Amino acid sequence: HEGELILNRAGATQHQLSPASVIFNDRGIDADFRVETDNQTHTLFIHGENDRVGISTSAPSHTFTAEGDSAITSGSLTINSRTEFTGSSVSLASTSKTIIDTYSTSTTNMAKYTIHGIDNTNSDREVAEVILYHSGSEAHTTRTFTDYTGTTSFMAFSGSVSGGDTRLHVTCTNNNNTITIMRNSLLA
Repeated sequence: HEGELILNRAGATQHQLSPASVIFNDRGIDADFRVETDNQTHTLFIHGENDRVGISTSAPSHTFTAEGDSAITSGSLTINSRTEFTGSSVSLASTSKTIIDTYSTSTTNMAKYTIHGIDNTNSDREVAEVILYHSGSEAHTTRTFTDYTGTTSFMAFSGSVSGGDTRLHVTCTNNNNTITIMRNSLLA
């Protein structure tokens, strides 16, 4: 076909590159696939025999194995159909109560967060670990850790349940704060 590159092995298509798709190992034989970069021989590695994918490793120990530092700068990581890690940053221009995260009450009844705040002068900082949980139509928060550089905490947390969702709220004692939220886990 025009615009295609087909590589055969033993008379059968092994790899096919076309304008619409790229297929490697079309016959499903025990063949590895590896992508190199300047400093890494196994930046991306697919192990043909055990159906595993590795990032920066030639020996992936699980279906997906990544070695080295990883980051999720926005969005979330889902494990077993549950969002386990999610992160975001919001700028709060007022002292109004603001929803900073939501999860479905049907999925889980508890979430654990690490929250970092920088106040409007960029001099006071606060970090808090917060657990949000719901029981029926009520939501509750508990701080398990707080540390701050100023004279007092400037973030207060509360929860609510509405429309099948549990919501985490923050209220700041001053304007123009930046809050970074990391949902560490959802707990059953």
